Amino acid sequence: MPKIIQKQNDNTKYNRINQIYSMLKNNVHGFTINELAKELDVSTKTIQRDLYEVLSDLGAVKEGRNWKIDPKLANDDLNTNESFFKYIIEIKK
Repeated sequence: MPKIIQKQNDNTKYNRINQIYSMLKNNVHGFTINELAKELDVSTKTIQRDLYEVLSDLGAVKEGRNWKIDPKLANDDLNTNESFFKYIIEIKK
């Protein structure tokens, strides 16, 4: 599978979640947790936490073994950064 996004040197949680969101949104077939972990050079547990704790609230859905962004649940009028900031503000309330 070709690389979708180059790994950034700054592997903060924020950047990693943005990368995962972009990867899932830009690939109609989605990715498995193992593929995401390998691509981003983190553990599968880290990817699982990101998907279940954050990205599922931003439209990430699991179909079989693959995760993707459900266009019905994603806020397409917002870019990834705006969506993430909106999510952070909501959970802080």
